[in-house]
Amino acid sequence: MRYADDKLTSERHMGALKNTFGDHLDTVELDGNDHSLLTLDFHEPAFQCVQDYFRARFAQAE
Repeated sequence: MRYADDKLTSERHMGALKNTFGDHLDTVELDGNDHSLLTLDFHEPAFQCVQDYFRARFAQAE
């Protein structure tokens, strides 16, 4: 997850991750220019998305 205009985590950085992990990487881009969705610039919908992802992932493993 990243903000669309995040200067610290650029689209170039995200491209490198996408190239490395391919289909194993799910990305979400939100409007804004903040940096950290889950700490300094906390974004509740992003937090919920992460929680939902891990709940679904661990439910599959059981």
